[in-house]
Amino acid sequence: MKRWIVVTVSAMLAMMVLGTGQVIAQQAEPAQPNVNVGAAPASAADIALGGVDYWAVVSSTGDTARSRGGESSTRLARGTYEVIFRDDIRQCAYTGTIGSTGFGGPPAPGQITVSGRANDVRGVFVQIYNANGVTADRPFHLLVSC
Repeated sequence: MKRWIVVTVSAMLAMMVLGTGQVIAQQAEPAQPNVNVGAAPASAADIALGGVDYWAVVSSTGDTARSRGGESSTRLARGTYEVIFRDDIRQCAYTGTIGSTGFGGPPAPGQITVSGRANDVRGVFVQIYNANGVTADRPFHLLVSC
């Protein structure tokens, strides 16, 4: 039977010694701010530091099932939606995926595209297509990372 020696991270750091006898120190990453639905708007510093995430889960009819920082979602036409957040999100990245609003089976497959909304600096434009490339109403999840 083999014996395994468990060494804690602090003990491992203490054992890592340079030739000069200096201990290598590991610096912890700063904590990221936590943004809640009712929290104050993100500051420019938060956005510049990459510390804000907004998200929305939207039904196929355009209703918001749940969100963080989302103000509204609307179905504009078949397979076409807009989601409005509470802050200017032009300097952020947008990621969308087709996904259920609940805990049942997954929705029908398809493709999703996302882009910043041309007429609103707080908005994301979403288009969804079925497997044949035709616009289709599907529920989706949208993540905005700043």
